[in-house]
Amino acid sequence: MYVCDTDPLSLSLSLSLSLSNSYNAMKMDGLKEERVLILEAWRDMESESLQLELKGSSREHLSTVDNKFPKKIKMRRTLDNGIDEEYFDYIFPDDEKKFGKSLSLCFL
Repeated sequence: MYVCDTDPLSLSLSLSLSLSNSYNAMKMDGLKEERVLILEAWRDMESESLQLELKGSSREHLSTVDNKFPKKIKMRRTLDNGIDEEYFDYIFPDDEKKFGKSLSLCFL
């Protein structure tokens, strides 16, 4: 039987750091849907840490993750065969900071 001798706070901090690093790696690779999945897992972990009242967990950590969530917008594109297709795209707040507010104005 495996026994974990690491305290929950250390595990929580380690997982938070791993999720943050994964998020940044996906951001660098332009993988938007994967970033959303990581943010969902990260938010769940921060919420659970708060519920367990782990020392070091805070609403600020949860708020930091929540503020990274993108706006989901419906887009339309014409495929090679001439058929129009609707799809969803994501505009992340940290991408808006990089490109300025003009990025979100393009999709209004």
